[in-house]
Amino acid sequence: MAIYEYRCTEHGDFEVMSGMGHDYAPCPACSTNSKRIMSLPARCHVKFPERLRYGSGAKGRMLTHAETGGLDIFIPSGGAMEQAEIDDVACAAIEKEKSRVKTLKGQPRSANQAAITGLTQLAHRTKPGKRIEVLREAIKETGLSPNKLVRS
Repeated sequence: MAIYEYRCTEHGDFEVMSGMGHDYAPCPACSTNSKRIMSLPARCHVKFPERLRYGSGAKGRMLTHAETGGLDIFIPSGGAMEQAEIDDVACAAIEKEKSRVKTLKGQPRSANQAAITGLTQLAHRTKPGKRIEVLREAIKETGLSPNKLVRS
C-alpha cells in the first residue's frame, strides 16, 4: 500500500492510501469516483506530534561523529525542551559516547574482526613474496573461510 494522489473535478486533489492497481478512488467530500493523477514517487511526509505546552519549541540537536568521537547521536525534543536543556543532554551524550569509545579502543568489535586483525599483523611480520603462502596456511589452521571473513 502506498499514498496516491487523486483529482476530483469539483473539490481538487486529495490523497488516499491504496494498492497500486486502483486507478479511481471516491472523493472524501462528495464520493465522486476520481481518477488517479501522476505525481512524484515515494513522497515522504514527516509529521511531528503536536507541540507540547512547555519549552521554547527547540526541535532537537544532531551530534556528529566528529563531536562524539564515535557514533552520530540525535537528541529529539519536539518542542518540549528549552535549547539549554538540549545542550545539557548533548554534553552528557558526548561524554558517555567518548567513554564508551575509550573503553573499546583497541579491542576488536567481533571475532571476525579479531581474526582479520590477527591475519593483518601476521602479514606485516612476514617477508614480501611469502605472505600469501603464510596467510593461506594460517587461514587453513584457524578453519576460517576467506570468503566468510570478507562478507561478515
